[in-house]
Amino acid sequence: MSQIQIGSIIKAYDFPGTTNCYIIGEVTKIDGDYIVATKIKEVFGGKTKFNVSGSFRAPKQGMNFGDADFQRIVLVG
Repeated sequence: MSQIQIGSIIKAYDFPGTTNCYIIGEVTKIDGDYIVATKIKEVFGGKTKFNVSGSFRAPKQGMNFGDADFQRIVLVG
């Protein structure tokens, strides 16, 4: 996986192995083992929300259960 840095656009899946629940956001901070990002889009259970407000925090890839078998954090841009 390419290096995620401030300004990167990421897709963060909510649950290992499940691809229909995720958040896309722009990284604003790398805080230890966590990535903090401003929300751009949310998808949950097939329902998509654009222009969402707020931010989210996700563990870096490899820091969450199931990460060995699933790419939970994906660099989009």
